[in-house]
Amino acid sequence: MKAVDLYAGIGGWSLGLGMAGVEVISSYEWWPHANLTNSRNNRHPVVECDVRSLDPASVPRADIVVGSPPCTQFSLANRGGKGDILEGLKDVEKFLEVVDHMRPAFWALENVPRLAAIFQREINQGGILHRFAHLAPVVAVLDASEFGVPQRRKRAIIGRFDLDLLLSYRPMARTRTLGHVLSCLSADPPADPVYGSVMSSGTPSEHIREDALSEEEERLNRDAKSNHPVYNGMIFPDSPSRPSRTVTATCTRVSRESIVVGEGEAFRRLTLRERASLQSFPASYQFYAPTHPLKQKMVGNAIPPLLTYHLAHAMLGTRASELPGPEVAFLGFVPPSEPSQATKPDKAGRSYPVDRRFRVSIPGLRFKSGMRFELSNSFANGRVSWRVRFFYGNSKSIREIELDASTLADVKKLCGSEKLESKALNALTESGGVLGCVNSDTLQKVWSGRQDRCSHPHDLADSIGRAAALLIGKEPMDCAAGVIVGLIKSEGDPPGCQKVIRNAKSVLAGILVGSLVNGLFEESERPARRKREVKR
Repeated sequence: MKAVDLYAGIGGWSLGLGMAGVEVISSYEWWPHANLTNSRNNRHPVVECDVRSLDPASVPRADIVVGSPPCTQFSLANRGGKGDILEGLKDVEKFLEVVDHMRPAFWALENVPRLAAIFQREINQGGILHRFAHLAPVVAVLDASEFGVPQRRKRAIIGRFDLDLLLSYRPMARTRTLGHVLSCLSADPPADPVYGSVMSSGTPSEHIREDALSEEEERLNRDAKSNHPVYNGMIFPDSPSRPSRTVTATCTRVSRESIVVGEGEAFRRLTLRERASLQSFPASYQFYAPTHPLKQKMVGNAIPPLLTYHLAHAMLGTRASELPGPEVAFLGFVPPSEPSQATKPDKAGRSYPVDRRFRVSIPGLRFKSGMRFELSNSFANGRVSWRVRFFYGNSKSIREIELDASTLADVKKLCGSEKLESKALNALTESGGVLGCVNSDTLQKVWSGRQDRCSHPHDLADSIGRAAALLIGKEPMDCAAGVIVGLIKSEGDPPGCQKVIRNAKSVLAGILVGSLVNGLFEESERPARRKREVKR
């Protein structure tokens, strides 16, 4: 059988089809680096073009049409799922136009899982894709790890193929883990984690390790994954005993998306070769681009070739009992004669912009579902302000209680006690001795790498959390429930108020400590305000 690959990227479809014995006669892709990578590894004609402008009549006839239109507009990672759906559907339409013109025996389109529901809606009467309803496509969401890929990567697969036959391959697939990939590539001699071939001794290409995460980077990654104020928690570091999380196209040394592994007392991100193996590319597959981030993007955007290998066999009608294992399939892959140029990974940050942003949920005062106390900075008129803030509610209605002198006065009035403020101040003093660094300008200099003579913002956040914990057990806190009801019921019955009341003592402790810290921040900013007023 012969195939055509649209929106081909670096050749994830072409490689899998080729290993299954399908001849790919042409690929279409706009990105030069991806085209070079695809053509040198898979050795077939590649057309560099904007597929949206492609004339279906110019595409050579083939038995199979496959492709992966851009997923950016459908991805939940794009602005929280607020991408331009209509814009993204233009690429889906073009793919279906080619399929409709060619009428191949089999076809398959791959994208993020969210497209499955969008596609099913738009293929119906009145939908943007309804004119292609006669193609009667199969719509499924598959997890690549169930087909031997060492990565939990869910993808929508839409097309004309035998889904039942494809699913029958799952019991035959070996479960591969993140730890398996790491150990195979670090062995001497190294071995391909997916296809089993033993490589010549030495380090595989694209296997340059980054610097270990700095203490600050470790903390930021840990908080983003394990203690995110809104999203579900992730394991930190990533577990080596199961398939990895999804390999993404863009990630920095500090990001929720980065896969981080532990080595002794240190933590690091993955090498490019480790990411590629998690995507099930052979360890000898080469990536041609001038920079490391471009190569990361190519790998993260690809479809796993071991998944497309199974899809190809489902199109060929191969019975599960006759399906060759990936070790056998790999024998047909001949790596490029020209190795890719090595590129250097990112280094740990040393200096940052003067207006570097900071936001972290305070330990001990994190309540999930968006309810949290946080320490953050903001900028206005060229000046920085650091504050402790308290948020509650739900995803549709986030509320904030201002932590300031006015709220402090309301608390004392509602509780009928003057002891709370002094108890909170004592707790702050006992919590770590960082009060001398509650200064907006000083803290910003520390955070932007311009000063190291004061405590780090994370130290202050930890100290606030410890102070709140010390305060919770104090006798005056018995009035907590009444105080919290008094503060939030003044707004009626806001969303999330019952959760605030259930955590009344912790919330009241956070309000007291946060209001005192904010008062110190405000005091530190007054000299600068007075100077500006004098200049006027």
